[in-house]
Amino acid sequence: MRKLILAALILALLLTAGCSAAPATQTEATAQPEATAQAQTMPAQTETAAQSNVALSQAKTGDTLADFDVTLLNGGSAKLSDYRGKVVLLNFWATWCHYCIEEMPAFQQLKKTYGDDLVVLAIDADATKQEQVDAKDFVASSGYDFVFGIDTAGLGNFLAGIPYSVVIDPDGVVTYTQSGSKGDDTFDIFSGYISTALGK
Repeated sequence: MRKLILAALILALLLTAGCSAAPATQTEATAQPEATAQAQTMPAQTETAAQSNVALSQAKTGDTLADFDVTLLNGGSAKLSDYRGKVVLLNFWATWCHYCIEEMPAFQQLKKTYGDDLVVLAIDADATKQEQVDAKDFVASSGYDFVFGIDTAGLGNFLAGIPYSVVIDPDGVVTYTQSGSKGDDTFDIFSGYISTALGK
């Protein structure tokens, strides 16, 4: 009996695929063939009209995000509006999150594939002083071509877990959200949504 309970617990932990107790979920503007069985078992979402100037914490697919500021790891700040005209892959992560680090090579490949049409805005969700030091060390040694920020403003306070990613089209409209990691399928899933956002 204990073995059965232990096996069930291990299986439950493996299925979450994120650095939290939150299961991986997704929402989308258009159906994509890459949708996983896990996402297909999610309850149907109620259709509501898209809204403009929506806070990130309230945004859903089809909404236009309100502008926000991000403190950059290398100093200074940036606004979401600084990247209008490009697709933004907004990703909340932390150095202590295995799944977050695991999906970054796929994001780097996406950046290489889409070049200047894509901005990967990677915001460290853990704004502690030690995490800022760890994040700077990680960024210095990683070679990733992302815009790295730190969540000093609490943009991600609504999150149940990380990684959490949002694809934002060139007009600031949310086209896809992803809670948790998709592992080996990360590149293919995000590539489809980025191409769609670019009209390709």
